[in-house]
Amino acid sequence: MPRVCMRPAWSTASPPPGQALAEAIAWAGTIAEGPSGAMGRAKKLMELAYGSFATQLARESDLFVEALHHGEAKEGITAFFEKRPPTFHRR
Repeated sequence: MPRVCMRPAWSTASPPPGQALAEAIAWAGTIAEGPSGAMGRAKKLMELAYGSFATQLARESDLFVEALHHGEAKEGITAFFEKRPPTFHRR
């Protein structure tokens, strides 16, 4: 199992000694600049992660459709095609 967890998709780099707080604050800033609506929907899915796999997929599908009708989706898709970083505005 340890070898599996060392794959990049399963773990992140550890900061140098004494840098954990600074790294955490920087990471929090990056998250805060992201799409707050999408973050909220992801959090909602995690909070509701119980029951069958089919039930969770249905919830994810519903929230995905909801997300497509939000301005964040339009900005994210437009930025992707324009090859630029998205600019999300805080509510």
